[in-house]
Amino acid sequence: FSDPAGKADFIDYVPAAAPLATAWILRAAGVKSRSTLPRMATATGFSLALAGGLTLGLNHFIDEMSPDESSAHAMPSGHAALAFTSATLLSREYGHYSPWGSVGAYTCATASGFLRLSHHRHWINDIFVGAGIGIISTNLAYYLADQIYGAGGINRIEMRRSDLLRAVRF
Repeated sequence: FSDPAGKADFIDYVPAAAPLATAWILRAAGVKSRSTLPRMATATGFSLALAGGLTLGLNHFIDEMSPDESSAHAMPSGHAALAFTSATLLSREYGHYSPWGSVGAYTCATASGFLRLSHHRHWINDIFVGAGIGIISTNLAYYLADQIYGAGGINRIEMRRSDLLRAVRF
């Protein structure tokens, strides 16, 4: 697969960013998330900054050529870091409604990784390291947000019997 115009790079961001966009669209639509708005915004900002900073820092520290030789800074995958940051954020905010939301989020993240592989932009280890960075960055961001907002930043989730039945239905 040859993509001299770099269109694959942009297209690969669609499944990577979809869970993050979904979380904020749900929030804007009034669906109650696990976090208050300030905690969710803080955690989102911290997680993107941490994942982006670690990824860019490692890209310039580790000189690894991509499979298509278009970049000498392939390790780790920034797309995978964004994708798994995005999936972890959606899972943390809305995973209590149904496990299928988290399954969908991580499926999008995995699809983004497979796209990077199929477009010959990364090796599999680049994807794995990027995924780890995304997941760890998001969990660290929530820890930091909890240090700032404490228990006041977490919305009380009320689960009724009908909610539980809906969550376990296939």
